[in-house]
Amino acid sequence: MTKKIIASLLAVMLFGGLVSCVNNEAPDGEESESETKVETGGDETPDDPETPDDPETPDDPETPDDPDPVPTTVALNSSTKGIKVLGERALASDSQINCDWTCSGIEFTFTSTGGALSVKANSDAPCYFRAYVDGVEWVSASGKAYYEVNGETEITVPAIPKGERTVRLIKVTGHTLARAALTEMTFFGALSETAPADKELYIEFIGDSISCGWGVMGTKDGKYTAQDGSLAYPYLVAKALGADYSITALSGQGLVFHGENIPNMADGYLLSSPLRSGEAVYGFERQADVVVINIGTNDYSKGVSEAEFEAAYKALIETVRAKNGEDCKIVCLYNTMNDTYASTILSVCRELGGQQGGVYSYKLSRAESGHPTSGENKAYAEAVKVAVDNAVKGIITEIPMTSENEGEGMSADFKTDFEPIS
Repeated sequence: MTKKIIASLLAVMLFGGLVSCVNNEAPDGEESESETKVETGGDETPDDPETPDDPETPDDPETPDDPDPVPTTVALNSSTKGIKVLGERALASDSQINCDWTCSGIEFTFTSTGGALSVKANSDAPCYFRAYVDGVEWVSASGKAYYEVNGETEITVPAIPKGERTVRLIKVTGHTLARAALTEMTFFGALSETAPADKELYIEFIGDSISCGWGVMGTKDGKYTAQDGSLAYPYLVAKALGADYSITALSGQGLVFHGENIPNMADGYLLSSPLRSGEAVYGFERQADVVVINIGTNDYSKGVSEAEFEAAYKALIETVRAKNGEDCKIVCLYNTMNDTYASTILSVCRELGGQQGGVYSYKLSRAESGHPTSGENKAYAEAVKVAVDNAVKGIITEIPMTSENEGEGMSADFKTDFEPIS
């Protein structure tokens, strides 16, 4: 009997030793299952405007804990709590949130239990959207950076990690190419009733196709596949300064010139969405701290006289001041594609007070091949960021006019600081 007990104890000890030798760690260079991370592409703009980089799809999409989860569905309209409307003029109605202007859209925070988020959208023409989760570009399940909307479409943003997440969805196609709207979204989790807070700084950009990112994708055929406002300088400036923004830009239109059934910017600036409704006046519920104006290329190409342009330009600045308040700073850019109205713009800026009166003028470097590439837009963003920051801080650097610098304005040198001229 004693021998049997001893044999049994030896067997137990031997088995325990074998078990303790098993390696529970993952092989070198690999993560254990409990450490697997969800990754997406970075929020970087492509270095090569011809071939934008498409970030990779998450390797390990998270799924809800519940094997049979019940999704949450939220209607998107003017009554929806927790939704911040981006682009300011992308106003909401009783049935939808409009996404007409460049980079207009929505932002919200929700507690995710994992899985995909889908948004019902519609548009009157093909257009592109981009999605971001916690500030990181979030690609589609097929690994594409762009979510195409054409008519009634469902945008599906995959693999939202568990936890509190902030999602941004913006239309990167310009107003004159497509008007879109968001009507409903479905996800796994709970939507915060508190919308992301407004930023301290609000910048409005007034312009044309240059501000819309026309041609930044490498081709300049005018199609939506060649346009991405998130790669153009207005969005990049707002992002760099941590500002809210509106990009009030109409491709193909001028300050005076306008195409058939499309208003010019002198009239369109006062409307919420000129190509959706020619009667819905924008209320300027939130006044801009800084307004950046870069317009005139289409007026030049259509032969608008300097006298007519000058009168319209002066009226635009006066309207901007009237709608946004006397404290609003105005930054006037020129020379992006031509310098036909340069002296006119400078003359108006000086007449309306110049830097002392909060009206700044900046001469940008000329784009080498027509519409600025994504690389040129990055350079413009660096320059305009300094210009806006100077305006916000009220920095005034006066240099007396001479015959050599007359009409040059403040020149943006991308390698050094500005050379300011009054």
